[in-house]
Amino acid sequence: MANKDKKLLRLKSNPHGWAHDTLETLVVAFGFEFRGGTNHAYYVDPDDEENFVRIPRHKPVKEYVVRQIVESIEKRIGRRQP
Repeated sequence: MANKDKKLLRLKSNPHGWAHDTLETLVVAFGFEFRGGTNHAYYVDPDDEENFVRIPRHKPVKEYVVRQIVESIEKRIGRRQP
């Protein structure tokens, strides 16, 4: 199991207390593209422009935001698998 997959499992099991830079690294590892932002970082799924992630740049990131990130990553993973 790859490191990014292990980190995704940890996010799912404990969405509390994650830093924005860790989350940003994870979404890039899953193929999201950076689109800009100052107070929030915007990442878009290149295969589906409607699937995007907005990560606030403060610590810690709220739990509901982490859950949204997990949902977006799982949506992208689901499209890649045959």
